[in-house]
Amino acid sequence: FGDGAANQGLLMESLNISSLWRLPVLFVCENNGFSEFSPTDTVTSGVISDRARPFGIPVWNIDGNDVVEVWKTALEALGHCRSGAGPAFVEARTYRYSGHFSAEAMILSTPYRSDDEIEAWRARDPVARTRALLVDRGAADDSECEGIEVEADARVEEAVASGQAGAMPEPGTAERLMRAGS
Repeated sequence: FGDGAANQGLLMESLNISSLWRLPVLFVCENNGFSEFSPTDTVTSGVISDRARPFGIPVWNIDGNDVVEVWKTALEALGHCRSGAGPAFVEARTYRYSGHFSAEAMILSTPYRSDDEIEAWRARDPVARTRALLVDRGAADDSECEGIEVEADARVEEAVASGQAGAMPEPGTAERLMRAGS
């Protein structure tokens, strides 16, 4: 869920019941700094992950643009959940490069973030940072990284083409298949 959804009552209800029943739930909040067109700090009181603490849920606050930190934290938090100790909560700070929808520039009189801000976050892009880390540590060279990127792009293009080529669902399925057991 995102930082905007953290302001909904459903989060508190989910934290409560998962803690009470010691459910193995890993809550991951992608805090990209914006809830629709509003900076998170203008619509959210306090630190989002602090909402889990009163329920006795352990919390990790991490740099969501650091792939290694995300991986290590995920292993630790999942270990907690799988041990039978109950839920865990990870708040990953990151950034949303694009807007919330394509027509923002036509609708909004002024942008809600600057080009400089966007570029500062682009300089911390997790894919580019991970590629540089792999090359710096000798785990891969530039040509291997390029090959991985080409393969990943091809797989995405294949998935999009497959989805677009598929038959549209029957309208009646809107009344079925929308919940467990249907």
